[in-house]
Amino acid sequence: MIKEAIADGNVLRFSVEYMRSISVTSIKDSKIDPKALDNAEYCKRHKIDLDELYHSDERIAAILGDILEHLNQHTRLENNNVYTAIFAINKIETLVKYYNYMKVHNPKGYKIAAIFTYQANQDMEESPDKHAGEHLGACMYDLSKFDAYRKDISKRMKQKDLPQVDLLLVVNMFLTGFDSKPANTLFLDKNLVWHFLVQAYSSTNRVDKVTKQFGQIVTYRNIKKTLDDALKPYSGDGDPNAYLLQSYDFYVTEYYK
Repeated sequence: MIKEAIADGNVLRFSVEYMRSISVTSIKDSKIDPKALDNAEYCKRHKIDLDELYHSDERIAAILGDILEHLNQHTRLENNNVYTAIFAINKIETLVKYYNYMKVHNPKGYKIAAIFTYQANQDMEESPDKHAGEHLGACMYDLSKFDAYRKDISKRMKQKDLPQVDLLLVVNMFLTGFDSKPANTLFLDKNLVWHFLVQAYSSTNRVDKVTKQFGQIVTYRNIKKTLDDALKPYSGDGDPNAYLLQSYDFYVTEYYK
């Protein structure tokens, strides 16, 4: 699905792929719609807490299986063009689960790195757990060199020549205020809202040759409503659909009428 809007005179253009974030085949309460359980607003209205399910080992393995299987088609494009990707996760504890899983399951040998702040109220991190410093130390090996590590990650994410980073795992860092033409894909397992969503999406939007005319967003959470809400301020009359293209299936159906 290609999304397009106008912001400050600039065109924000990105491809968004939605995947079901929670899939439930059966439920005891007949009043609950299993197909709506990946909708955060629906769960809030019905006081349903799926936090444990969102962070289960089975779900993490399924998502990483999908990312690792298709990462090449996002970062290794035609004519030997090499790009990088960012994977934004909702909290440090879950990021560490993803990172540890990737260290064991990485048959194609992707260069995978992780970075997050480990002190409260820094870089918009939300309440890092008490083991955050220990977790980060395991990812970068020497916590005392955090600033040098951050600069090195930034440099590698901005270059196409090896050894660049194929996939960077983050919580909030590198989602805003980071400009890199080689960064073309954002994977999401977290909810983004308002200007933070627009800025994060735009970080993939630096045009680079014919092989990168827009960024790619792959989200493993249902954030369709928050996406539309975030783009409303840029849609003139308040209707984001006036600036957003329909789904691929919609145009196929229209074409073959």
